[in-house]
Amino acid sequence: MDQGDLIKERTVAGLLARLKSYASLPWSNKPIEVSPLVCSRHGWLSREPDTLGCVDCGASLCVRLPLQTTENYGQQLMDMVTNLARAHSDNCPWLNDPMPDDTPLLPFTDPDADLRAFLNISESLAPISAAVNPNVRFTLQCTVARDLLEFVRSRSDCLLSLPDDVRQRCCLLAVAGWCPDSTTAAAQAARNRLICCCFCQRRVGLLSLNRGLEQQQLQAASSASTATTNTTVVVDDASLSDGVEAG
Repeated sequence: MDQGDLIKERTVAGLLARLKSYASLPWSNKPIEVSPLVCSRHGWLSREPDTLGCVDCGASLCVRLPLQTTENYGQQLMDMVTNLARAHSDNCPWLNDPMPDDTPLLPFTDPDADLRAFLNISESLAPISAAVNPNVRFTLQCTVARDLLEFVRSRSDCLLSLPDDVRQRCCLLAVAGWCPDSTTAAAQAARNRLICCCFCQRRVGLLSLNRGLEQQQLQAASSASTATTNTTVVVDDASLSDGVEAG
């Protein structure tokens, strides 16, 4: 099927095709009400930073918001949410008719297939996980994640040869639904710590974790008069699912 036809479909495949147009940098700080998933459900593609285009009628919509401290921020956000449905042309099939928000994104598979896929994704994340600053620690604080880590240890010779922190990082990213960005060359993805959601196709970067740690270390070094302070950033399951998207 032609890509131009696919992005117009009201199917999971069409939704994912539209989602791929949203780069992480300009969309990482958008409120959830106008997230790439919401915009894609309404038939919009990301044409330029802060500009959407309808896949059918070609209408354009600006999604630039003022600072949250601005007095009328809430009203402008409400207007933008309304325009996602109403800014299409009069004869556009997407006008006030988005995809239902209960469209399933998770594929239905059997447990054995899920475990094999999890193992393959964990192994593919090794180069990116190893590139993250070793002082950035990912902690596993849920039983399922710990059980899967034990599974990786028992099944993967590739991951078994890696340091514990790298192996744990691979497991946690895979549990949270992340995999290497398939749209970027492997070497560049590892260099930029680029990962992609296995389900909604959102692309984000882990490079900000390194930069955040380096900034804290510099601040600690400048404030210490006689001793060197080592700073460690701890990222747990919850903060990963929220904070990593700002990378």
